[in-house]
Amino acid sequence: MAGLAESSVPRVMDKGRRSTLRKVRSSEHLEPLSLEEATEVRIRVSVKHLIQIDLLSQTFKARLQLEASWVAKSLKPKTRQAHAMSGEDGRRLGGSWKLDLEDNDLFEAERDQEEMKIVLRDFDPKLEFANMIEFDAEERWCRVYDADPESDDSVPIVCQRWALTGTFQELYELEMFPWDVQDLTMALRSGLAKDRVRLVKNRNVEYRSYVVTSNFVLHQEYYISEHLKFEFEQTKAEESATRTIYNQVNVRAHVVRKPHYWIVNMTLPIFFISSCSLTSYATQSSHFGTRSSIDMAVLLAIIGYKYMIADRLPAISYPTLIDRHL
Repeated sequence: MAGLAESSVPRVMDKGRRSTLRKVRSSEHLEPLSLEEATEVRIRVSVKHLIQIDLLSQTFKARLQLEASWVAKSLKPKTRQAHAMSGEDGRRLGGSWKLDLEDNDLFEAERDQEEMKIVLRDFDPKLEFANMIEFDAEERWCRVYDADPESDDSVPIVCQRWALTGTFQELYELEMFPWDVQDLTMALRSGLAKDRVRLVKNRNVEYRSYVVTSNFVLHQEYYISEHLKFEFEQTKAEESATRTIYNQVNVRAHVVRKPHYWIVNMTLPIFFISSCSLTSYATQSSHFGTRSSIDMAVLLAIIGYKYMIADRLPAISYPTLIDRHL
């Protein structure tokens, strides 16, 4: 019996080793934890021209410029080389450096594309607008800034610019129409996971985000604010096939509808037409046919205005303020 007990000990130990080995081998298939700190990308948006606000299709069209900037220590040799070859003459008018290329005799547009490939080789935030359904034109380029290329204390900063004219989809809130207020949202999303990039607002006063209001052609219909509101959120894991969560910033432009057109052309006519129903009381109560004809004419006129309003609004499942008035 003692021999049997002794022989069972190694087996128990063998089972323990096997289970330990299985745990070690299974852990080999786990993805290594990322210890790298997320790169902070500062966002600036300039809405150069708010072209169109389409109420029926719930879209708006705008021409804007996006600026995304981040620290790029890996580009220090590039800026140092540019300074060594050309000195201060290697700077552009805005202060950025012209990086050394294999062919430095390229046209400016071709040079921009080659520089962008070099700059985005180590890090690219892969920015895109999630609610943009179409765009007419776009242009992307990168610039590298370094105050003192020869000093290790000065760190290069990359500024990626993206100029485009696009159409964005927005779910309008029309419960208070035509006294409604809308936030026109441009949902900017990074294509990198949330632990690799962090989107923040550029809070430098010299590089603030804004809306150009002087060329707003819809000023007869809307008030528009020159300020932009930033809201930060993360996507849901269910929206990605790999269950990856991405950072997103919602840039909102604030517009307020001017209700004068709708008051003059819809509300007041309906009020006067409804008031005409009071004339039926001027007839004698015994003249039922006359009263009925007046009320029926008023009812048909109101229904006709209702269809006119419906043609100017999207198909929504809730009543607007004008609907309640009717």
